[in-house]
Amino acid sequence: MKYVVALLLALVLPAMAAAETRWPALYDVVGVAGDDVLNVRAGPGADFDKLGSLPPDAAGIEVVAVNDTGNWGLVNLDERSGWVSLTYTRRLPGQEEGTFPALAQCYGTEPFWGLERDGTSVTVRLLTDVIAGPVAVQQTRSSGRLDRFGLAGEGIAATIARSACNDGMSDRQFGLSVELLLRSGSEWAQYSGCCSLRR
Repeated sequence: MKYVVALLLALVLPAMAAAETRWPALYDVVGVAGDDVLNVRAGPGADFDKLGSLPPDAAGIEVVAVNDTGNWGLVNLDERSGWVSLTYTRRLPGQEEGTFPALAQCYGTEPFWGLERDGTSVTVRLLTDVIAGPVAVQQTRSSGRLDRFGLAGEGIAATIARSACNDGMSDRQFGLSVELLLRSGSEWAQYSGCCSLRR
């Protein structure tokens, strides 16, 4: 019996871990009538309170995570997160498991900093001042891990992980965390924060 349990765990655990590496991802709203909206709810179900809505033609919506059954997705709306029915969304192509996330920006607090990605380069700001960039960067994926990625360029390196993250300033949730190293002269500074697929 213990061999059967071990075999089941060997089959199920990698599948569960793989499922967690599929988000965040970008989706379009589909199948909603032109005079209707897609409701954003406080929990993963139609019986939860309505927090807001998305228009029927909303595009590039970032789904941060999904519920246990995979039919509701967590999205950010203004300064908080809520749930939408994935029945009325379509995942955009090119986001296969293990591919580098379509990273648009990262940011953190204490001090306030931000990183914006534009194609193959990044710019880093501390408060509103540019402190690095634009810097050409290469992107990498961790060997043997589908949920870890890296950016590296002259005087800059970042490790990005598919993991739950909160910016500490709002009720928004993110599906990517980042550790950024930035060199100024001979000194390196480290910044921690969250990343988004949307600007």
